[in-house]
Amino acid sequence: MIYEVQAYDATDKTVYYETVKDAIDYEDARDVIAEKYPNRKVLAVIGRKTPDELAQGLPKSPQDAL
Repeated sequence: MIYEVQAYDATDKTVYYETVKDAIDYEDARDVIAEKYPNRKVLAVIGRKTPDELAQGLPKSPQDAL
């Protein structure tokens, strides 16, 4: 799973979007960004499945869908 982290920097009043690929879960992704950018406040963490994870959930042929 890939995690997208939204963080706000009050010094330049900007919201930043970072992608974390090596995180174990949502909290780990948050901690990675909080450690990397201590002056930013994490607003949200969004989990997205990778293309491989999406392919695992799909039927292998149209016959399997029936």
